[in-house]
Amino acid sequence: MSPPFTVYLTTQSSICSGVLLNETTILTAAHCLYQATNLKVYAGMTDKIRQWRDQKPLEIASIHMASGYDNERLVHDLAIIKLRRPLNRRQVSFVVPFYGHVPTGTEALVSGWGVELDGQLTSRVRSLNVRIYDDEACIKKFGNDYLNTTQLCAGSLEQDFCIGDSGGPLMIEKDKLIGIVSYTGSQCSDKKPSVYTKISAYRSFIEKYL
Repeated sequence: MSPPFTVYLTTQSSICSGVLLNETTILTAAHCLYQATNLKVYAGMTDKIRQWRDQKPLEIASIHMASGYDNERLVHDLAIIKLRRPLNRRQVSFVVPFYGHVPTGTEALVSGWGVELDGQLTSRVRSLNVRIYDDEACIKKFGNDYLNTTQLCAGSLEQDFCIGDSGGPLMIEKDKLIGIVSYTGSQCSDKKPSVYTKISAYRSFIEKYL
């Protein structure tokens, strides 16, 4: 079972994921919140079927987009949600932003609340093992839309993240956050890498709101 640091987000028209940095701070993709209405945030769940009845949306104090966010190119695709009240530490866990270099070939884990390969919404947090690709792999796939200064290239030959996983965490060493799910070129998998917002490029933005 995935640890409960992966957050479930819903809006009027979409589902996204997020990750907890501490009792009052959630990191997610900016495109999940861009012009969103009726935003609801849930934390501490790993199984919606068993835990949904006990869940109430968390009260949001503020939302902060990374400077320069572009909703068309998904550049600087990062946002922070601050909660009005601290979460109970016994019901959730937190990740640690990692600001160091992550070598090509590094094994990582991505998690989220996205749809399954059959297109059905998942009832549980799902995780997938991926590896870090070199930048050329994403430049070949996405061209100039991929920016290695602020984005990471990662993927799996078997499957990939899917609709609803946007904003979810990319982790190494169990609790070190290196990326946030941003976008892919196809639905769930085309056996090519996908793009994550690179945590190490946003240290000042993240630490400003911790």
